[in-house]
Amino acid sequence: METIYHSPDYDRWRDGVPFTLPFNLTGQPALTMPYGLARSGPPVGLQIAGPRYAERSVLECGLAIEAALDCREHRRELETVIAQLKASL
Repeated sequence: METIYHSPDYDRWRDGVPFTLPFNLTGQPALTMPYGLARSGPPVGLQIAGPRYAERSVLECGLAIEAALDCREHRRELETVIAQLKASL
């Protein structure tokens, strides 16, 4: 099942805005990236924020973290879990 942004299943004002509002108001660049799964099962992510106009630094930090933590393996884990969830719907 695909979630459509701002649909009955996903109200962006209720479900998304609370996590982005502080950065939108201050003009700070931010990114989130999936990391993997917690031992108890739910997905774990990382959010990186920087000072205004530091988009390049935020993106370079994300790339460095991906390289250091070998996020490719964690993405495979997430893709497997997502496929299993989709199959069960």
